[in-house]
Amino acid sequence: MGDILGRGEKEVMALALKISDSLAIVDDGLARNYARDLGIKITGTVGVL
Repeated sequence: MGDILGRGEKEVMALALKISDSLAIVDDGLARNYARDLGIKITGTVGVL
C-alpha cells in the first residue's frame, strides 16, 4: 500500500486482511483499487445507507 493512501485507509485494509469475510467501507477511488487488488470486499458509504 503506497504512501498515497491515508493512514485510516491503510488501517482499514490491514484489518480487513486479518478478519476473514470482512467488508471494508472505502470511498476513495485509489483506495478501492488497492482493496480490489488485495482481494478485499468493499462497499462505499452509499452502499451502507
